Amino acid sequence: MDNTKFIYWNVWGLRNAEEIRAFLLEHRDAAVICLTEVTDISQRELAKLNTVLCHGERQDEAASQVNGFNQLQEVLSDTHGSMYHTGSRAHWTCHKRGTKFRGVGFGSALFVRKDVSLIADGCDDIKLGEDGAKSRVLQWTVIEHNKKRHLVAHLHGIWIQGNTKGDHELRTEQSHRVVKALVEIAETYCVDEVIFGGDLNLDINTDALALLENNGMFRNLIKEHGATNTRTTAYRHYGLDGHSMYADYILVSEGVDVRALQIGNHIVASDHAPLILEVA
Repeated sequence: MDNTKFIYWNVWGLRNAEEIRAFLLEHRDAAVICLTEVTDISQRELAKLNTVLCHGERQDEAASQVNGFNQLQEVLSDTHGSMYHTGSRAHWTCHKRGTKFRGVGFGSALFVRKDVSLIADGCDDIKLGEDGAKSRVLQWTVIEHNKKRHLVAHLHGIWIQGNTKGDHELRTEQSHRVVKALVEIAETYCVDEVIFGGDLNLDINTDALALLENNGMFRNLIKEHGATNTRTTAYRHYGLDGHSMYADYILVSEGVDVRALQIGNHIVASDHAPLILEVA
């Protein structure tokens, strides 16, 4: 019986779109592909796309592609179904030509192979802070493959100005809410195994990450692997003292038979390394 492959990757706004497309073509056998920092724009705005958009104000970084989700769908449409979610949309301006794009999303995408039995999928808004003023999205799918029912979920963890990877009350709250949601979904759909990950924006020794492990309910494969880094040399703080080289994780429930975990630090299409998991 073949292993089942899962991929988690922050694709950095498709700044290096050709390399990302090539990677996904190579890994089209993955049962589920979870991607964050995926741009999206309406079909009407697509007609104006004769340029690229530089996300933010940094002229020293490559430009994002505003139609990232559309490009990813083109690569994977023959093999995978897809879903997209973003918490908000904004108007962006191309720094090269001054073109204005309306309603650009910067969210998460999840792709499931069409030959995999899809039981359910969804997005849970993880409300954080006073009156739920801040939120992140937990994107998930339940599939049956190799006679097992998997809950596969991912999260782009909250980013906090001045505290990009450390403990914070919002991250503590986030961890509690995410674990609660995962347990509830798993119970609802009688799941055998849980696979959860993403760019969690957490250093490896934080209490917030330990809370996600939930007293051993979930194994942290980055720790088990002994990884020292989940970034690539495209990261602007790569190798600098005082900057965490961790951000991305995969956590699995105890019963998951892990056959391989690859951390693609050499794939510099993004400032985050892709995580490639294979399970029995």
